Amino acid sequence: MTPKSYEAGSHIESVCGDVVAKVQCNICGSLHKHRSPVSAKAAKKTSTRATGTAAKAPRQSATVRKYKEAIDEAGGTAIPYSIDRGFRLGDLLQHPTFGLGVVQKVTKPNKVDVLFEAGIKLLRCKL
Repeated sequence: MTPKSYEAGSHIESVCGDVVAKVQCNICGSLHKHRSPVSAKAAKKTSTRATGTAAKAPRQSATVRKYKEAIDEAGGTAIPYSIDRGFRLGDLLQHPTFGLGVVQKVTKPNKVDVLFEAGIKLLRCKL
């Protein structure tokens, strides 16, 4: 088996010893630093996690816990959200995008902070 010999020219522009340093891109024609292809072993990532262990129940974030507590406290039926409707602190509302939420803060003249499962959202309303 004969060793590879690289020469400057064609698409190889610079050689340092037996290592290709610069190549000319066949697509754009500019010079780039040569990147050797990644081996299959290096490309494949191995898992360091032990197998066979029992799966843990996902932990709830503080926001989700606070949301569930607020929903339980509010009780009653949800008011459909409308920008033309007024809301009070503690009202339970149903938003078409964010779902069920509880009014946490009323900001005059026309805004309310509502706690949804995804977090607190600032919504416009009529006061």
